[in-house]
Amino acid sequence: MWTLAFADGDRTLRSILECRSQTTPDAQFVVFDDLGGNVSRLSYGEFDAAVDRVANMLLGMGLKPGDRINLHLTNCLEFLYLWF
Repeated sequence: MWTLAFADGDRTLRSILECRSQTTPDAQFVVFDDLGGNVSRLSYGEFDAAVDRVANMLLGMGLKPGDRINLHLTNCLEFLYLWF
């Protein structure tokens, strides 16, 4: 059993993911089954690392926190990375 301790207003999807990736990095976070029958399984740590890579890519492109982007993606893991 795990608990999260956040001050009011500080609990975001990102903060929860970071907390879980620190406390249970090897626990399974997502199972994604694509239309081709391929199954991807990612742990909290793996997913958090992918989200960090995407965030750094966006920052490198000049986007800043609070900027808005428009996504046109099929159901894919990359959509989840960008959502977080």
